[in-house]
Amino acid sequence: AAGSYAFRASYGGDGNYDGSVSGCEPFSVDKASPTIATTPSAGGPIGTVLNDTATLSGGSSPTGNVTFKLFPPSDATCSGVASYTEVDPSAPYATSPGFVSNAAGVWRWTADYAGDANNNPVGSGCQDEQVTIGKASPTISTTPSAGGDVGVVLNDTATLSGGSSPTGNVTFKLFPPSDAVCEGTPVYTEVDPSAPYATSPGYTSLVEGTYRWTADYAGDA
Repeated sequence: AAGSYAFRASYGGDGNYDGSVSGCEPFSVDKASPTIATTPSAGGPIGTVLNDTATLSGGSSPTGNVTFKLFPPSDATCSGVASYTEVDPSAPYATSPGFVSNAAGVWRWTADYAGDANNNPVGSGCQDEQVTIGKASPTISTTPSAGGDVGVVLNDTATLSGGSSPTGNVTFKLFPPSDAVCEGTPVYTEVDPSAPYATSPGYTSLVEGTYRWTADYAGDA
């Protein structure tokens, strides 16, 4: 165990010599300095659950807490408030149930061992455990209004699904019958900044033929 100790030597004597006792000889035993190795779980799209594990080695039978902290992409120096904190009181050190990622970018774990009577504290650095979360990939489904005779008003609607609470613009474009590949200038364009996405008042058709809509979601953070 770490601490301050002292030696004292005594001699019991014999027929020719008297016994004697030495003075105290103090010395100290320092705490061990374990190392910490960490392994974060893999990244993925938004919604991936993030966890971390830590292993101590090189100490003197270390016991005590490891504190895990997860910092969001907005905190590249791990200096703010952690998005997730868990204290594990004993090995094997691991987080559970973890944190459901809610932003794209690089997340960062830290793991700090508190130390005990025989072991010094040790921790991982802010940049040691980086996990990348990518943007979600929503799908878009569209429903154009019905056709009819020349003069019918044409509109379009769009619905996003499968994303991470998507926000932002959908741009609708209507191409005339003369542009079957939608490469030219649309006859009608409308930008809708929020769901439910729909055009209004729409476009009054001027020629017969097949009109074509496109609907493009701009994405967000």
